[in-house]
Amino acid sequence: RAGDLWLMQGLVEEAAERYRAVVEDERVGEIQRTQFGIRLAHAERLSNRLESAESAYQKIISQTVPIGDLPEWARLWLGDLQIQRGDMVGALSIWSKGGEIKTFPGQLMYHLLTSNRPFNGQANPEHKAVVAYFNARLALLRGRSEEYRTQLGEVIKVAQPGDWTLLLANRLLEQTVYPSTPMPTADDPLAVPPNTDDSESSPQSP
Repeated sequence: RAGDLWLMQGLVEEAAERYRAVVEDERVGEIQRTQFGIRLAHAERLSNRLESAESAYQKIISQTVPIGDLPEWARLWLGDLQIQRGDMVGALSIWSKGGEIKTFPGQLMYHLLTSNRPFNGQANPEHKAVVAYFNARLALLRGRSEEYRTQLGEVIKVAQPGDWTLLLANRLLEQTVYPSTPMPTADDPLAVPPNTDDSESSPQSP
């Protein structure tokens, strides 16, 4: 997985190129192409090509014959992409259409829609960083800025080198330290405005 190695070194463009080569290679099986399709979408986000990332996620969600829980993973991250754009309502709307609560990403989406507290359900070790990341997103959605920063720090603690959640968390933490760009921009669309209201407000309806 040369693309993963490139991503581990922070070479996002090179990683995206490798992932794209797999996705577009019709000799590769559909399962593997779909797996790499999600990786490609992640790399596109890290490269600030949000429309391309959205298209890659949507392609997986719209599969006629879903491959395992991959469409639910794509939906989870597509909702997160809307938060990246500053569209909290859009994120909740996308997550509300996830109907597979039996899958792990489905459980996370349901939790983000209905809960005010961090997710503490069962998760495989490789998903610890994902749980911490979406606990940070939950805190942001509920207006708890200090918990938001704390959970992003937890992502950095538990993520493996090269995990894309690690790259996202680092960028978002930088934004909380240097909040001079309060809204997503073309130069740094990962910026999310820090919420200074730490009160526990109810989530908006999708």
